[in-house]
Amino acid sequence: MSDAYGTIVVCGNYRGNLNEIADALNLFEWNADYEKFHAYKDAHVVGLERNGIQYPTVFPERHILVLNDGRRYFADEADETTTEDWEAEGGEIDVEFYSLEQLSKVISPLLTKGTIEIVAVAYEKSTYAYYERLVIRSDGYAERHRHNSTIFSKNEPWSTCESEYFDPRTKKRAA
Repeated sequence: MSDAYGTIVVCGNYRGNLNEIADALNLFEWNADYEKFHAYKDAHVVGLERNGIQYPTVFPERHILVLNDGRRYFADEADETTTEDWEAEGGEIDVEFYSLEQLSKVISPLLTKGTIEIVAVAYEKSTYAYYERLVIRSDGYAERHRHNSTIFSKNEPWSTCESEYFDPRTKKRAA
């Protein structure tokens, strides 16, 4: 079985406390290797320590504990009793993506000015490649794009694109 390997690049003209920005980004799972962001003050950027991480993404996931009676709790917010109940009954885990609004509410207040761009790229040998881009401005506006390219055969390339945005001034969301 192959895995998709790639990297995440943080760029843009953003300004703010780099340690706080790195800590905020580390609240989310951006890759399957759980690689964490670091502040590189000499370069005035935030970034990952290494490349070649598995399944990098700008669509971080949030895990949901699903109990047998249908109750649902975010894993990172569940109390100890709920977690023990979930484990004892062999409950399921569901997954959802953090919304642009959720990401913007955490990251944009830390930007004193400018725009932070987080770009993820990856490639799985002879199968597919993808490019994802998340943009968050200091005023809270956010947008996210994904482009997947899959090769079924040499004669039948296939690709998809999707985009969404969130504007905090109008509370508009669009996909």
